[in-house]
Amino acid sequence: MIYSRYKIGQKLRDIRIDNGLTIVELAERLGISVSHVNQIERGYRNMSLDLLMRYIDEFDVDANSILMCADKKTNSIDDKLSSMSQDSKRYFLGVFNYMIQTREGEISV
Repeated sequence: MIYSRYKIGQKLRDIRIDNGLTIVELAERLGISVSHVNQIERGYRNMSLDLLMRYIDEFDVDANSILMCADKKTNSIDDKLSSMSQDSKRYFLGVFNYMIQTREGEISV
């Protein structure tokens, strides 16, 4: 996955605002400068793993709630299946089921 500093910064800003904190208050709680928080929220600066953990502890959230804004590459099977017709989906579902059954030894080839 490709992580966008800007999107992560926006997510962190949203979490801060949802919790009713100003940048100054958050900076004090995290032990970093106001400028540092501002640069992270604007996507101008990378965040260390240590700082990510401090955000997680401060807001009682998990990393996925912060990093879930990663840009997905569009090569997934789900993306390809979603653009297929129902007939094509049924066909491939049958193929996948056959492959799974064969792999599990349910059907001898």
